[in-house]
Amino acid sequence: MSTIKRVAYAILHNYGKMSHERLELLTYYCQAQYLSTTSLQLFPNSFQAWKNGPVCLELFNICYLTQDEVSENNIIFSPIELYKTFNRSQLRVVYAVCEALKDYTTQDLAARARSELPWVDARRGVDTDNACDTELSHKIIHDYYAKNPVIAEGRANTRSRSVENAIRRLRDAHLKKCKQAEKEKLEAQNQAHAVNNHCKELIDAENMVMRKISMLNEFKNMSDNNIKTRARMIARSLGKQLCEYEKNEIKRQNFQHNLEAVKQQNTTQNTSTNSANTANNTNTTTGSSSTNAASKNTATNANVDKTGKKAKTSTNTMTGEKAAASKKSKTGEKSKTGGKTNTNGKSEANRKDEASGKVRKKRS
Repeated sequence: MSTIKRVAYAILHNYGKMSHERLELLTYYCQAQYLSTTSLQLFPNSFQAWKNGPVCLELFNICYLTQDEVSENNIIFSPIELYKTFNRSQLRVVYAVCEALKDYTTQDLAARARSELPWVDARRGVDTDNACDTELSHKIIHDYYAKNPVIAEGRANTRSRSVENAIRRLRDAHLKKCKQAEKEKLEAQNQAHAVNNHCKELIDAENMVMRKISMLNEFKNMSDNNIKTRARMIARSLGKQLCEYEKNEIKRQNFQHNLEAVKQQNTTQNTSTNSANTANNTNTTTGSSSTNAASKNTATNANVDKTGKKAKTSTNTMTGEKAAASKKSKTGEKSKTGGKTNTNGKSEANRKDEASGKVRKKRS
């Protein structure tokens, strides 16, 4: 058997914040469904027939201080309750009921509960606006909801995917909460152990100082209560100072040790950083050298190309000049030959004219 606190926590964990009235109604219908189907109570708590609907007084006392809505953080478990696991079959019924009723408004659920026999029978003879603390009968709840199920038969799927996912999430959260509680418990034990050790150290220091004080002439008569009380007060004060000094000395040593560890770690990091920077610089230098060599090769190739182009250009120019000169010389020779030919032609004509003139003179 579970408790209403655990059922309320399971509902709030899966469906989030909700009003106190809605949480009361959902837990009521979960109890009614489980009681009518298994003839067993989901939790031993009873509901009272308040004027707005059925209310469990224990759940009301947990949540009444919340102003607007209730969340899972408002449900606080005792250590015994915390380590109890949730029953899977009970959770299936709880989440199946909540899934079936999640689309109903709070007002609709309250009106439905007030119209049903268990609440009506508990308020029999009480005016509508009057308070009533009469508990709803478990027998009437069982008989009524066995004939009038909370969930329609077609929607009573206790093994749906949404129900199984809700159970898994709740179990994970519960396991996490238990681990957190174990951690807090261990921390509390450690703190208590430290306090006990500190008290023991104080007592030992006080007794040691007390033994030293008893050796003094002023405090030899320890049978006198005044002297003994005075010695005890001095011993207590000095013992406390000794413990504080020892504690501070331990802190100082721990601080010095941590400081040296940090310095060593920083030195190691700086060394690794410097080596990494050196490697990066080496890679950068190598890259720049290769870049310079490549640029030099490119420049050399460009110069060679330019030289080759110039040589080709000069060769072509010289070839063109030679061809032009040869053409001119040939043309000059032809013109000279033509001139000579003309000259020879003119001299031969003159000779003929002279010869013809001589012949004419003779004839005359």
